[in-house]
Amino acid sequence: MLRSRLRELALAWTSLRRDESGATAVEYALICSLITIAVVAAFSVFIPSLTALYDGIADHFAEIGWG
Repeated sequence: MLRSRLRELALAWTSLRRDESGATAVEYALICSLITIAVVAAFSVFIPSLTALYDGIADHFAEIGWG
């Protein structure tokens, strides 16, 4: 009884060690997190120029009486 249970556990452990489906999900999660970091870094670089652009547009609308 005990030997058969230990054999079942050993087989289950071997099967879990060979299963790589979870590794793919982890890889995708790492790729998504790196893309997110890149997007946040890009926004932090471009925010001052975007702010200046939109301030210029808002000033132009204010000059013509639309804001």
